[in-house]
Amino acid sequence: MKRLLLILSVLSLTVACGGVQKQHRNIKKAGEQLRFELAQMYVDKDAKQQAIPLLRRILAEKPDNLQARILYGQVLRDLGLYAQARAQFRNVLERQPKAAEAHAGLGILHDLQRNFDDAKTHHHKAVSLAPNRADFYNNLGFSYFLTRQFKDAIRHYQQALALDPGLSLAYNNLGFAYGAIGAYE
Repeated sequence: MKRLLLILSVLSLTVACGGVQKQHRNIKKAGEQLRFELAQMYVDKDAKQQAIPLLRRILAEKPDNLQARILYGQVLRDLGLYAQARAQFRNVLERQPKAAEAHAGLGILHDLQRNFDDAKTHHHKAVSLAPNRADFYNNLGFSYFLTRQFKDAIRHYQQALALDPGLSLAYNNLGFAYGAIGAYE
């Protein structure tokens, strides 16, 4: 009888520990999501430096978190750390070649470094992978604007606005492109 009670106790403890382990996994996953949301909030509030330790911790615990890796690449790029940003975007593309956000990130990075052919290649890839993303069309238009291909820029800004009429950045860019060709009306 004592032996049966001991076995039942061990079984219930094992089941309880399994439940506890599941809770720990859920807490860890929730912690990762909360860290990501906090990092995103810092980025949105232009406090990018504060996002870095959160993103590093997420990636240290889960290197295959592509969403965090893309955001980290964007932060590094915006801070002027281009080589590190490129490494993050390329890491994403090695794991997921069809990651439109990573192509868009590399496109912007190449524009900043005046590598316009590479920029357009990545912007076109982002648009082809995510044809409903107005911001990707705006980015492509801006790349054309930077190379003084104003009619192509206008076409892509118009595509961006067709997808998202509220994208104010595309309106601003469209105005500059029209101004560049002397179309002021």
